[in-house]
Amino acid sequence: MERKWIKLLRRNFFCIFKPFVWFYVVVFQHVRFKKNNFKVPKGPVLFISNHLSNWDGIYLNCMFFWRIIRFIAHDELFRTKRFAWFSKNVLGQVCRAKSDESISDVLEMTRLVKHGATLGLYPEGDIDMFGRTLPIAESVAKFARLMGIPVVLTKIQGATIRAPRWARWARHASITYSITDVISVDELKNTSISDLHKRIVSGITVDDYVYQSKLMYKQFPTRRRAEWLELGLFYCPKCKKFETLSTKGDILFCTQCDFRAKFNRYSMLETVDGRVLGEWDDIQKAALYNVIDNASDKTPIFCSENLDYYQVGKEEYFKDPISKCSLRLYKDRVEIDFLDKALPKVIYLDDIKKATLQYKDVLEIDYANFRLRFQTKERKWSAYMYATAIKYLLNKDKEKVLNKCI
Repeated sequence: MERKWIKLLRRNFFCIFKPFVWFYVVVFQHVRFKKNNFKVPKGPVLFISNHLSNWDGIYLNCMFFWRIIRFIAHDELFRTKRFAWFSKNVLGQVCRAKSDESISDVLEMTRLVKHGATLGLYPEGDIDMFGRTLPIAESVAKFARLMGIPVVLTKIQGATIRAPRWARWARHASITYSITDVISVDELKNTSISDLHKRIVSGITVDDYVYQSKLMYKQFPTRRRAEWLELGLFYCPKCKKFETLSTKGDILFCTQCDFRAKFNRYSMLETVDGRVLGEWDDIQKAALYNVIDNASDKTPIFCSENLDYYQVGKEEYFKDPISKCSLRLYKDRVEIDFLDKALPKVIYLDDIKKATLQYKDVLEIDYANFRLRFQTKERKWSAYMYATAIKYLLNKDKEKVLNKCI
């Protein structure tokens, strides 16, 4: 149970800073809140929302001004004793479990509910590169029923247009945070998990660039609008090559052919077909999967040189890189060549638990009892492409195992 002085400290912190933060996001970030005639029940509730930016939790706390919403937060907010103390006791965050086997975050949320806390959950667990709602596991519906409090579904739109994951700088946009549904405790009990899951997914699913294509909000002029877009777009639609796109100012261009496209003030690439970025992502993923399917088992599909290599245990936090390396991706394994070692490190797909994109351009691989990270500060590198490729290979590997069992 929390001490009274910690509760008082958190309440005072929010009382002092929330008015200023509310003013800032409403006036300078152009955030608007819409309750759509839904009544939020008094007492503890569970807010479930889609996730588009690092500001989402701040926006939601501003939307419900008199509540302190307790979120499950990224475990790196707790990487030092000072960060952990501030995140837990002042901000009221719950540390995300460091492994898939742990349920420490669920147990902590259950404890908070018993003490009357209001909870917040972003079930995607990550932010999509191009502002689309990521797949949501059915376990979210089970979690909602387990908490035993009313569920308020909320949807944020426009936050990707302001701060795309691939971009280095934020830009002006129109952001709307709205309530889309309220699920009572009786409905939680009487609705099947499958139907409850569908209701949650329906209430929070968005495609932010499609939203912007309809809204057509014109952003302020800037000189670097397209820069860093190659972190997300890794495939040239003209010459059909990978990792050849680059940016300068508001222009996306290919270094191997004459492809050029302007990224305009409506956050759209000016091309003949007029596709939004999410549709470009679908095209490049289809091309990527085709290359993987037709690749030889003996030659690497992709390789990248001069990367910083990090390695820690499951329960540890990343610090400084321990070596420089090159990364080679095969259909059945990942090979890592170290500049200061003679023998490469070989990790087979069977041993990899998951591959994720961290931040904008950091590839993280979980295998055995270790977590590895790869990044470079010397150039723009699409870790997103490698994470997408490894995820596809892992899914193909699982399908092979299932087919054998059948």
